[in-house]
Amino acid sequence: MRKNMDIFLILVVAMAGLLLMPACRQTYDPPAISNQAQHLVVEGFINNGGDSTIITLTHTYLLQATAEVTPELHATVSVEGKDNSVLPLVEIGKGSYGASLGPLTPGVPYRLHIKTTSGKEYLSDYVSQKNAPPIDSVNWIQSDTGIRIFVNTHDPLNNTRYYRWDYQETWEFFSPFTSDLILRPSDTTVIGRDSTNVLIFHCWHHDQSTAIFLGSSARLSTDLISLAPLLTIPAASQQISVEYSILVRQYALSAEAYAWWQNLQKNTELTGSIFGIQPTINNGNIHNTTDTNDVVIGYIGVGTVQTKRIFISRDQVSNWHYLTDCEEYSIVNNKDSLYVSYERGELITGKAPYPDTTHYYTSTKTCVDCTLTGSNQKPSYWP
Repeated sequence: MRKNMDIFLILVVAMAGLLLMPACRQTYDPPAISNQAQHLVVEGFINNGGDSTIITLTHTYLLQATAEVTPELHATVSVEGKDNSVLPLVEIGKGSYGASLGPLTPGVPYRLHIKTTSGKEYLSDYVSQKNAPPIDSVNWIQSDTGIRIFVNTHDPLNNTRYYRWDYQETWEFFSPFTSDLILRPSDTTVIGRDSTNVLIFHCWHHDQSTAIFLGSSARLSTDLISLAPLLTIPAASQQISVEYSILVRQYALSAEAYAWWQNLQKNTELTGSIFGIQPTINNGNIHNTTDTNDVVIGYIGVGTVQTKRIFISRDQVSNWHYLTDCEEYSIVNNKDSLYVSYERGELITGKAPYPDTTHYYTSTKTCVDCTLTGSNQKPSYWP
């Protein structure tokens, strides 16, 4: 045995509490919430810039429900200007609708218009465009706990004051073990990997933020945000085993939008994530056109989004001792042993060296096939 030694979906869920009684405990479902378990959740931002506008429609569910989040499919979604312009969005799958709208007409307020297949119709309030100033920098500091990443920005015109950020992460990594061989289960024969499945040891993992990051300079004399914390990459984690990148997006908010996001942020502090159970219904600026009792979760904003990407390589950090618990196992080179290994979900990492050709080495799939946790397609922005 050898050991490897170095290596805005916003979900608002109806609250279900417990009513404690002296002799028993009963489930308590607030009627106003229980009667409307399937609230529409609208996530997105009307982008006045080069990037596409993406709007995602899903539904909430009760705490007791075990079903997955339900997307709103085959809806008709468009962006409408107060100048009577209509910009349709195209369904792109899993409840998401998008299009590149290009530069919007300056000074024109816009709103979101949704029609579902069930006949419901929703409109957001008209929202004035609020363009974010550029991000000054995204920097990082290494400490004993890992890498802490911060964002810095300012508006020289003192017009922004309220900010929100999210981010996308990408990191390059290698499987602890490589595999040039594969078991053909039909006849339990070991063959070489072909071009369609040989590149399974070098991958990139993509992730995105789920927490809410806000900043305000409303109480300051200058519109300046310095060292706003975004995230901490744990020490010795896979993220910086080779190369890491983060793309930070910056949004300018109105005072009303900031208050809405701040309320959602406070709620999620009780659960640890925006995917957790929300203790209160957080109404936004989207409404059912005919039913005022139909609560809609989400807040639509309009404006330009500023972005900045940075890279952090293994060479830039010190003492980043990334290790895995992956191991290789020796198995006898016969059909029975090979098939048992295959049934256990193991992959062959190599043949025992000559002259000991009576054994193979294997390991678990996640220690060999990086495509189980990432993609072997190199991103276009990667160095």
